Amino acid sequence: MKKVGLTVFFAFILGFLGSAQSKKVLRKYGVKSMTVQHVETQSAHTDAKVVYNKNGEPLEEIDYDKEGKLKSHKKYRYNKDNDLIELTELDASGKIKDRKVFEYNNLGDKITEITFNAAGEMIKKEVNSYNQKGLRTEKKVYDANGNLLHTKKYVYTF
Repeated sequence: MKKVGLTVFFAFILGFLGSAQSKKVLRKYGVKSMTVQHVETQSAHTDAKVVYNKNGEPLEEIDYDKEGKLKSHKKYRYNKDNDLIELTELDASGKIKDRKVFEYNNLGDKITEITFNAAGEMIKKEVNSYNQKGLRTEKKVYDANGNLLHTKKYVYTF
């Protein structure tokens, strides 16, 4: 039983340490990009590549399939406060699949997220509301015509 517990503990630690690095560590060592390779006994291929800005935020993420073909490609843009303001997903040929634009209030809370299709037409808009403590209280989702699709309410217990 003790061996099983230790095995689970070490698997958790290795999984945690093997995942993405913290922004603090990336900034400390000036990491500009990271490439992840999948190595098997007879072959190897690149799984992913991430390019970071000076604050340790991803600027670009590229994922590949087992054959090394592009699976997904995302590009990120940030404002002066280092808030994500745009996320663009590209297809294998480099054409835009969709684009999300984010807006924030003066406290840095995301208040809107607008999704556009490849043609640049809005397909969805999410609007968040916050209370005086900065906790999100509501998220409303609208379609391209401004029709309310659904509302999520957030209730907190203290």
